Formats: sequence, C-alpha cells, structure tokens
Amino acid sequence: MTDRAFEIRKLKQRRVVGLNIGTSLDGVDAALIQVEHCGFESIFGLEEFEMYSLPPRLKRQLIAPQSLAPQELAWLNRDLGQFLAESVLHLIHKAGLHREDVQIVGSHGVTVFHEPPRRTGEMGVSLQLGDPAIIAERTGALVVSNFRAADLAAGGQGAPLMPYLDYLLFREQPGTMLLNLGGIGNVCYVASDLEGVVAFDTGPANLPLNEITRLLTAHKEQFDRDGRLAAMGTIDNLLLDQLRSLPYLELAPPKSTGREEFGEEWVSKLLNRNKHRNLIDILATMTAFVAVAVKRGFDQWIAPAPLRRVVVSGGGIHNKTLMHHLRRNFDPVPVEDLMDYGHDPDAKEAVLFALLANDKIFDRPTSLPSATGALWPVSLGQIS
Repeated sequence: MTDRAFEIRKLKQRRVVGLNIGTSLDGVDAALIQVEHCGFESIFGLEEFEMYSLPPRLKRQLIAPQSLAPQELAWLNRDLGQFLAESVLHLIHKAGLHREDVQIVGSHGVTVFHEPPRRTGEMGVSLQLGDPAIIAERTGALVVSNFRAADLAAGGQGAPLMPYLDYLLFREQPGTMLLNLGGIGNVCYVASDLEGVVAFDTGPANLPLNEITRLLTAHKEQFDRDGRLAAMGTIDNLLLDQLRSLPYLELAPPKSTGREEFGEEWVSKLLNRNKHRNLIDILATMTAFVAVAVKRGFDQWIAPAPLRRVVVSGGGIHNKTLMHHLRRNFDPVPVEDLMDYGHDPDAKEAVLFALLANDKIFDRPTSLPSATGALWPVSLGQIS
C-alpha cells in the first residue's frame, strides 16, 4: 500500500470516478461519487454520470480482438487508456470540479477475453484492456483496475462482481432479486445474510439483440430502441424451444459468460441455421428468450426462496418489449426499475467500480464467494 493511499484513507470523504465498458461496447460509463467510510458501512452519493461513446476505430477492434496481432493489442491497450483518462477529465469538468478534487479512479476497462473455470481445481482467465498507468498519469489519481484477477486466483469465476453492490443496497430488503440487463443478463438474489446471496449470469441479453438489430436495419440502428422492432415481430415458438435447450442454461452456479459464448459468432451461426425465418421474428423471439432465461434461472437455482420483487438495471431496462416479457413471466411478483429506489440504473456498474476502488484503498475484501465460487473473500483490484 502506498503512502498516498494511507493519506487518502484519512479523508472523511473521498471523490471517486468509476469506469466501465460493458460487453455491448456502447461506450464507457463514467460515474463520479462521493463516499464516506468503506465496505458495507459505505455511505455514498452519485454526483455526476455520463456515457462517452467509443471512437469507431476502437469499437471495431474490440468486436474481434482475437484477430489482432500482439502489437495491435498493445496499442489498443494504450489507446483505451488514453480514452478512459480523457473520459475522467471530461466528467470532472462537467461536475465543475478540478483534477485534484478526485482522489481515486476505479477502471474496469473493457473485457476482451473471459474464460471462467469449468471444473473444480481449474483456474480461469480474464483480460481487461485500458492501461491504468496512463489514467493515473493523466488524472493524477490513484487508479484501481484488474478487478477480476484476485477472485480468479482464489479459484472463483472472477464474476459476477455486482452482487457486492446489490447486497450493500438491498440487504435490508431480503427476497429482492436484482437483474442487470447488459450485454449479458445477470441476477443477484439478496438473502437475509451474506452467505445466502445467490448470483450468476443468466445468459445472453443485449449482445444478440443489438447484433440482430444492426443486421435488420443495415447498421442504421445500433440497438432496438424501446424494443419497437421486437414488438413488430412474431415470436416463433419452435425457435424459442431451440433457445431453451442452450447448454449454458443447464450449468449450475457459480457460472458466468460473455461475448466469447454469445457474441457475434454465436449470432451468425444462429442466423445461418434459421435462414428460413424472418429476421424481425428472430429478434422478437430472442427478446422473449432473454426474459425466459432469467425466469428459468430463478426457478432452477433460487426457488423456492421467497421472491418479493425483481429490480432491473442496465441498458435493457429501456427495452419496453423486454420489460413486458419480464413482467409477464414473473407475474404477480412486481418487476421494478432501480430508479424507483433512488439509484440511476444506467450508472450502476460504474458506481460499483468506484466503490470497489474505494474499498481497495482500505484493503477490504469485496468478492462474494457465494456468487463467484472462490475459496474465500479477497480484496479486488490492483493499484496504479
């Protein structure tokens, strides 16, 4: 731990920026919070939030990073670091603050490869890009990054990480299931005690929906705005049955997945097998399937635990057709917006990495073995 970290610990309040580029690659979510204390005693408030779109060149490279040569990956890591640093500086300026007003940056960067352990005793691997040293140099802040590594080293999946924030926010309301609809769907069931928390990735969410929308609109639209296109299609029950048989759904938690399993290549194979079907009907069916996978995940791995409410965050919350399917699947349990509880659903992932970074400065354990499968709780992140 550096001398500077010890000095930051002494502050009553700290300003922290959290950064996250999700699997959908829409851009970087940047959240500025002010936080007191640490761990589950943390008291925080969101001061500013913005999403900065990825430059087209970086997005093109990130869609297929496996095609890049080692030197190209190194350049991409550098360029993403510069982009993330600029995002922090823009956010600080937007908040009417100066660079020195922010003490810590928590940067998850962007995951270009994630392969969790599939067997006991196996160690998974995960790689995030966005050079933290560049962010530290440009912003003057302590930067915490590489949040998955310690959990992977302890035998965990390195994911999901969100249950830490979910438990912090909803531990007084056990029986709540938090659903985050990013590129991948993931759930966290908050029990009355930390050991009872159950969390896992449910399967594909916005990743295939966005890819099908791009193809359907000849790349004029990057996502199905409000779910309007899906609402125009017809759900194909035979295709829905095919999707229900995906092997991933049968895996028991702890489990996590990503672009490697449900990205562009998977969508391409799915479409090739279903050329006789209308693309808009495939989009409608895939949208319905996202909700089916969430409900099936609850039924298989959480029930019969009591469910009081489902609280949704992430980009999928703006897809009205998807939200309609979720409400129908979980009826009579209410499906609610995280905003109903005073928290911005779009900022949630960035806020998580800000809080994890703050806790790293205090060397607090922040992984939840009940969610990741690690042997024990570990302190997530590395300091630059």
